[in-house]
Amino acid sequence: MPERPAVPAELERALMVEAGHRCAIPTCRTVSPLQIEHIVDWARVQKHEFDNMIVLCANCHGRKGTRRGQIDRKSLLQYKANLTVLNSRYGEIERRVLDHFAERRPVWRSVSQTIDRSVESLKAANKILAQISELRRDIAEECQDSNNPFLDEALTGLLKLESASEERINLTERLVDAGARFKDVESGILEVARGTGFMFLHLSIDGLIERVDNHPGEVVVNGQPIVEIYRLTEAGRAFVDRWQTAQPLDG
Repeated sequence: MPERPAVPAELERALMVEAGHRCAIPTCRTVSPLQIEHIVDWARVQKHEFDNMIVLCANCHGRKGTRRGQIDRKSLLQYKANLTVLNSRYGEIERRVLDHFAERRPVWRSVSQTIDRSVESLKAANKILAQISELRRDIAEECQDSNNPFLDEALTGLLKLESASEERINLTERLVDAGARFKDVESGILEVARGTGFMFLHLSIDGLIERVDNHPGEVVVNGQPIVEIYRLTEAGRAFVDRWQTAQPLDG
């Protein structure tokens, strides 16, 4: 087998620039030490080509493989393709903004999952409450035409159950609402000097971030804010999800 030649300096530089001189795995983004890796192994291709190479840190390089928990070739190809989308659509500062919000992803993903489970629980509770209320109305009608003490006792029990269910539903609704606000906070905010928001204009145009007016953390001098505050939108969260889980960004 011929000796592997060194990666040409210009090719290495192009790969580093593509990855922003960081590990190309979006959940990592380590800055050192970095290695140039062949997506399809060198042993098979026997050549250095830009489209088949990607920058990885030493840790992620060691995780490349086909076993569960490793970074497989399909994922590497998608990470590479997503770098092309990001680099063609957004500038360096905009990519750093996405990195900033992506660092918060584990927190708001956990909150989102909790909210989803609470919403499903709320739907089930409302369905049960409707059944209880219907049964309570039927028994109330029966009580009007009967002096049966057992029906009176059943009606009293259903009224208590109905009231308890309503309280639980109200509590769950408040928790869902609070969770939604917490998720918004934990997605992180980006605070920049006033008038510099144009540097990530394309993220705003694409609906991935939005400016927050009258934010509690806004600094005001002489009646004028001296900073602009931005947050990730739902579309932005979905974009970061696709990016970090090796899903297409251009679909």
